Amino acid sequence: MGVADNLGIALGDFLVPLRQHRGLDEEKFEALCSILKACREEWKDVDAIPKRTVKALVDIYPATIAHASWYEREKQEYKKIKKAALKLLSLTSKALS
Repeated sequence: MGVADNLGIALGDFLVPLRQHRGLDEEKFEALCSILKACREEWKDVDAIPKRTVKALVDIYPATIAHASWYEREKQEYKKIKKAALKLLSLTSKALS
């Protein structure tokens, strides 16, 4: 299984607790961050990546920030999720540069 496959799995694992209103799972978040870092290494010398991988990358920030809005009444959790979304956006950008 390559990083593209791992990315899809890690993204799903990260988003499920948010969707289920269980909050930010730090372990799943760190796993997703690690996968994005691995993507950067694996893709540093390639000119193209698979379309399904691009779809996952494009969805990371909007999906995370959309879920953050569900937690607006829980200020601490809301801030954690927004901060995580920004870190994921940064890692995604780095993986593609």
